[in-house]
Amino acid sequence: DSNYLANKKNCTVRALDFDPDMIKFAKSHVKNVDFKTMDMMNIGIEYKDIIFNYIICLGNTIVHLKEEELKKFLLQIREKLILNGKFIIQFLNYDKIKNKMIKELPIINTPNYIFKRKYEFLDNGSIKFITSLERKQTNDINDNELGNVLLYPIYTNKINEISTSLGFSIHHYGDFDFTEFDMENSYFHIVTLTKI
Repeated sequence: DSNYLANKKNCTVRALDFDPDMIKFAKSHVKNVDFKTMDMMNIGIEYKDIIFNYIICLGNTIVHLKEEELKKFLLQIREKLILNGKFIIQFLNYDKIKNKMIKELPIINTPNYIFKRKYEFLDNGSIKFITSLERKQTNDINDNELGNVLLYPIYTNKINEISTSLGFSIHHYGDFDFTEFDMENSYFHIVTLTKI
């Protein structure tokens, strides 16, 4: 995404990731982008002298923030945007996941591996996301758990409430083609927050 924006659309791009290995990989493959290893909760500090037209958060990243962290993060985002600047967020449709009690995502089956992703709904409203990788054609133990992480799902009513209270207008889409968001059927939930 950074490569496309910087080198195909001629944008000035600053990109961040918490994982230093991801940033190292990105730097070795993409030119003309200012990459930083950092926690997204520090965007206000790390970019204190910069104001953005657009800020983009992809890949279901934002659901790693608890509600209070989300509010603090969105406040920093608002301070970093120009008037009418946009914050674009991509995450999964947690309204659908909750309503249909989806406990497993489609299995990714390659010639060498089977990658499984499961959800465990917890009483406190969070979701334990469990991943496992099975290596085919081996005598090793299969179904090796890669790990699990807690997710804090974002539902439509909650993102609306938080965003409007912080001074954003909000639009919902089901994909990056601007398809209307369908709470019951969309796979993705794309949210555009505009600073007003």
